[in-house]
Amino acid sequence: MTHETNRPDGLEQTDAPERRPDEAASDPLLSVRDLTLDISTPHGTARILESVSLDVHKGEIVGVVGESGSGKSMTALSVLRILPPTARIVEGGIDFERVDLATLSARQMRTIRGRRIAMVFQDHMTTLDPVVSIGAQIEEAYRIHHRGAGRAEARRRMIETLAQVGVPDPENRAKQYPHQWSGGMRQRAVIAMALINDPDLIIADEPTTALDVTIQAEILAVLRELRDRRGLSILLITHDMGVIADMADRIVVMKQGTVVETGEAHALFDSPKHSYTRTLLDAVPQPPDDIAEPASEEDAAPASLEVRDLVVQYRRSWRRQGMRAVDGVSFSVPTGSVVGLVGESGSGKSTIGKAVVGLAPITSGTVLVEGTDLTQLPRAAAR
Repeated sequence: MTHETNRPDGLEQTDAPERRPDEAASDPLLSVRDLTLDISTPHGTARILESVSLDVHKGEIVGVVGESGSGKSMTALSVLRILPPTARIVEGGIDFERVDLATLSARQMRTIRGRRIAMVFQDHMTTLDPVVSIGAQIEEAYRIHHRGAGRAEARRRMIETLAQVGVPDPENRAKQYPHQWSGGMRQRAVIAMALINDPDLIIADEPTTALDVTIQAEILAVLRELRDRRGLSILLITHDMGVIADMADRIVVMKQGTVVETGEAHALFDSPKHSYTRTLLDAVPQPPDDIAEPASEEDAAPASLEVRDLVVQYRRSWRRQGMRAVDGVSFSVPTGSVVGLVGESGSGKSTIGKAVVGLAPITSGTVLVEGTDLTQLPRAAAR
C-alpha cells in the first residue's frame, strides 16, 4: 500500500514509507525502542549500545546527557541511519511517526533525512564548505529536497531562515564565506541549514561545546525560540548538565551505552535515583551559599601579583594607530589565593597572561611580582 504525498520533493509515491495504523495522538514523534548496536573491530565485535530506549514528543526538548563514550552520538547517528559501515543494529526499532526507520531503504530514508529530521553537528567548520558562500550552501540544502524550486524561491527561503536564527543583514551576510563569520554566527548558519526544510525534529549534537558561554547562551536561546514558535521537537545531546538544566523538558542519562535513568527534568534534578546521575549533578560547580565580603586593604594578604592600568597595543603597518588588545586593566592576586580571569574569545585574557610573563609587549602600565615591577627590569633579569 502506498500513500499520496503533497511534499514538493519530486519523489515518487512509492518512496513514501509505510505507516502503521493510526494510534493515539499522544504517541511520541520519535520512539527509540530497545536499540542495540554492535561495531566490528579488528579485535572482534564491540557492543556500543545496549537496549537504549527514549521518546521525543512534538514540541518537546529531550536532553541526552552522559560522559564521552556513553553512546549519545551513536544513538543520534542511528536515528538518521548515518552509522559507520562497520556498525550494525542488532535489535530494536526506531519509530518516527509510527514508521520504523530501521526497516526503510536508503531511498526512503532520503525523504526523511534532512527534510523531516535534521541534524546540527558540533563542529560548524566541518559542516560548512570553506570555498562556498554561506547563502549558497543553505540554498543547496533547500533545493535538494525541493527539486522544482527556482533560484529566487531558494534565495528567499534562505534569507528568511537566516533572519529567523538571528543573523543581522542576512541578504548581504549570505554572500560571505565561513571564515568571514564568527564561531557563533557559523553555528547559526548550521542551524539555518537544518531548519530551512521545516523539519519536525532537530537532533542537536553538542551544538554549543566549542563556543564561549555568552555565545552558547545565544545559540540555546535560538533553539528554544524555534521550539516555542514552530512547535519543533529537539533531541539535544550534550555532556553539560548546565545546558540540560536550562533547555530540557525531559532528560535521558546514558552511561557506557545504556540508559541508566529517564525522567522529567525538574524531577530528575530534584531527586535523581541513579548514582551516576547524582555524580553528574555533583560535578556541576555550585556557588557557595554565603559569598564573603571582600577583605579590606588592611586585612588583605599581600599581593603576589599586581597589575595596574595595563595596556597592550599591537602595531599595524597599514594604520597609524595600532590595535589595542588590552586597555587599562588592573587586578591583583593575593598570596595563596586563586583568581579567575573570565571572558569570551577576544576579550584579552590570554594577552594579559602573555604580558605578565613577558611574551606580549606592554605599551603602558605596571606588572608587580612581589613588589618588583617587571616592566622596569632588564630582559636578562626578567628571565
